[in-house]
Amino acid sequence: MEQHELIIQFRPDGVYLSPDKWITLEQAGFEKIPGKESPDASWRVRIIKNIEEEERIFCEIIEYKKGQIPFGAWQLRFFEALGGVTSVSFRSVDTRSRLQTLPGIRDYSPGQSTEEVVYIARPIVYEYQRESVKQHFSVPFKKVQFENGQVSFDYRIERLNQPIRITVPNSVIREEFDAVKNYFGKALGFKKINGTIQIEMEGPQVISSIGFSSEIEMITADTVESVQFSLTKDILKKATKEDGAHTIVDADELFNSVANLPVSSEAFFENEGNLLEKLIQLSDSKHYRHLRYLSSRQLFDKQRLRFVLRPFSFLFLLQGKSKLHVIWETLNTSEATYMWRVGEEPLELPIRLKQIDGLILQMKLTGKTSYLQSNDDGFVRIKHDYTDADGGLAKWMAELEYQLGE
Repeated sequence: MEQHELIIQFRPDGVYLSPDKWITLEQAGFEKIPGKESPDASWRVRIIKNIEEEERIFCEIIEYKKGQIPFGAWQLRFFEALGGVTSVSFRSVDTRSRLQTLPGIRDYSPGQSTEEVVYIARPIVYEYQRESVKQHFSVPFKKVQFENGQVSFDYRIERLNQPIRITVPNSVIREEFDAVKNYFGKALGFKKINGTIQIEMEGPQVISSIGFSSEIEMITADTVESVQFSLTKDILKKATKEDGAHTIVDADELFNSVANLPVSSEAFFENEGNLLEKLIQLSDSKHYRHLRYLSSRQLFDKQRLRFVLRPFSFLFLLQGKSKLHVIWETLNTSEATYMWRVGEEPLELPIRLKQIDGLILQMKLTGKTSYLQSNDDGFVRIKHDYTDADGGLAKWMAELEYQLGE
């Protein structure tokens, strides 16, 4: 506490050390002069030493002012620290400055030493009535933080002359949405949220606070679905144009590295199959039913769905009769389905997956002709017949099932 500054207020009813702690004029070493009025005054003091064993602070007066100077933020925050102080002493009191600020009082105990005069403080306890305070607010949407079941933001309350944390409830909102909240603002068409704050107070203490905003109420499950749609469009747009270091990625890498979205795919999509469904719905894919079928057979417990870029395509892992099978199917290009048999041994699967990743990368760099002429054991290609009414789906499924049964 040493070297901190405090305000001491002189009012008609006493000398205040804080909003709820005061001493009488006599306890401060002064008394009223009969027939003379003394206006409000404030002394700014510096705490030289906190003598805890005596519950006393020793101060130096650094400024004498007429009128009331508000208690500073530090003084308001340290009510509890002040609560343990029962006496105050000053190094000295300048008589001229005291008379200029307090002309209606005189010394009450002139016999005490001017080096250090001790005044006994009398703490009092107020019984505050609880009251409700309302205040309107307007906050930029970018400063609002999404949390589970609510949003929150800091807002300055006029009555307190300081900011407090305000929450506005909405059960639809999740904290994962915060990283892409700009999508919500675009979906609903606002840059600010407005509303009212309801605060319950007892004296200077905030008991509870809550905010209400029509803009936050507008965020519904339909809004989340609209944001999901916008995210999917951006992912599809960026993934089909990607031609950088990324070749084969999982769902989170598709979000973070390719689409530059700082959020997990699970924040908006129940699973990778749900993400795939949204992607093929938006793309008008000629392999729509093929991809849906492969997704329904994907072994998500063994391998995450992976995405191949340029052409945008998918790597599935399916269970066959005696082997696992890695299947490469494109989203919207007229290319055959590539299929590799893979052993089920725990150590063989990751090795074989890495080999297949290398093959796909090589084909993307140099073309497929060389690989197709290599007669790779365990590899087959299933062609699409787009002349059939069903886009060759029946023939394709028959051939796929035959290969899975081998």
